[in-house]
Amino acid sequence: MIILHIQIPNLPCRVGKANFMKEGNMSSRIVFRYGENIDLCVLNQTRHFDKCWEWVNDPEVNRYMLLGVSPVSHEEERNFFESSAQNSSMVNFAVETKSGEYLGNVGLSQIDRQNGIAELGIMLGNKEFWGNGYGSEAERLTIEYGFYTLGLSKIYARVIAKNTGSVKAAIKAGMHQEATLKEHFFREGERLDVVILSIFNY
Repeated sequence: MIILHIQIPNLPCRVGKANFMKEGNMSSRIVFRYGENIDLCVLNQTRHFDKCWEWVNDPEVNRYMLLGVSPVSHEEERNFFESSAQNSSMVNFAVETKSGEYLGNVGLSQIDRQNGIAELGIMLGNKEFWGNGYGSEAERLTIEYGFYTLGLSKIYARVIAKNTGSVKAAIKAGMHQEATLKEHFFREGERLDVVILSIFNY
């Protein structure tokens, strides 16, 4: 299971910006970045919304996400989809297999163009595809986009230390552990450490 970082606090199923299509273009699949096994695609409300909303409320999926414990309503999730296009500090992609199977979302948030940094986040909610290395490939493609298209100098991620699969995926994508925030996250009666991982554009 790959769920890297905690997403953006109080924002449902996030990781994103204006890579989003209004319902007029419906179900067409638009690839923004091609990978070896998966592609980063334009988020489409008709194509991706229902699954995204389902996954963000799935306890097995959001277990290690700093998303809060409150349910995300249909309206809240739709508001995110509709407002993300206006948020220049986020870039969001849908992760899909080559055959068009929707796996989840990946992207950059807290984009600080002055200092050249951003936070990486990913949510893979399609459980049938967990454990296949798709998360690390999606992260790598997003990191490359951040460095070579946005011109960023550093990309970091926050990962709950207990989520060892996500830590390994981030490392496989080229990130290195920078710090540990002790007892930084509380979930189900347990205080959990959060690992900070990062990669520099050298």
